[in-house]
Amino acid sequence: MISDPGYKLILEIINQNIRVIPLPGASSVITSLVASGLPTDKFQFCGFLPKKEKDLQKALTQCLNYEGTSIFFESSHRIYSTLKVIEELFGNNAKVCVAKEISKIHENFFRGSAEEIIAEFDSNSDLKKGEFVISVKLNKLETDMSVPDILFDQLSHKLSTKEIAKLSSDITGLNKNLLYERFLSFSKKS
Repeated sequence: MISDPGYKLILEIINQNIRVIPLPGASSVITSLVASGLPTDKFQFCGFLPKKEKDLQKALTQCLNYEGTSIFFESSHRIYSTLKVIEELFGNNAKVCVAKEISKIHENFFRGSAEEIIAEFDSNSDLKKGEFVISVKLNKLETDMSVPDILFDQLSHKLSTKEIAKLSSDITGLNKNLLYERFLSFSKKS
């Protein structure tokens, strides 16, 4: 009942005045976190990641503002592409653990950067099959943003935020999606 639409069912049961009695048991969220090697003192569970790449990028980028470990469910059909997006967005600023088939015969944990885990999956395509929990600890990007920020200040009245992000990315080599999210936050503050 931890994932959608589980809470909707429980809410309806509560609304029908039926007693809900939770039983303790294995939870893939907690099990994957405990074995991840990532910080366990502060974490958030975010359910399944969005299917559309733009929404996926946004969901992952929002985790930059969270100081703990972020945990997601992911399907076997999208695990590889999701790891590619994590790699493109964050590179070595993301520590990742992919837990596969928790509590089953093919249980496995892949730890490291997204690039390292992708390399393991490339070496054996059978590894991409199963149920996955992704735990991610994002380190704040320690990147000099002075050039993109100056470009935004100088061009925000002449170009769209998207155009400024692309131009800034072309000039600095920084990820345009991260720059776009950064510039959007500037727009919201003003």
